[in-house]
Amino acid sequence: MDDTTNLAPDGVPPKIWATIVEVVAKGLGCPESDIKPQSTFEELGADSLERVEVNMTIEENFLGKGTIPDEDLEKVRNLGEYALLIVNKMSQLSKPDKDVQT
Repeated sequence: MDDTTNLAPDGVPPKIWATIVEVVAKGLGCPESDIKPQSTFEELGADSLERVEVNMTIEENFLGKGTIPDEDLEKVRNLGEYALLIVNKMSQLSKPDKDVQT
């Protein structure tokens, strides 16, 4: 996994990218070395069910009860964009709600 951490897409911490690579590789049964930011789920041989399962695992790992809307997932062209979407969603979940008064 160490060789994938230096390939993290801009804006994605290497540790998060490494975990995404690990989950994708395990979920799709492909070598971690095949997974690059520009890789697509289709290029890695994922069918729609595998893609959903991988996404659910990643959401559980990084977002807790948060999820990524399907319309956002449909816009993602590759794993680099997917990783950035996860990071952005994590950031949104960590911000306090503006409507909550203290």
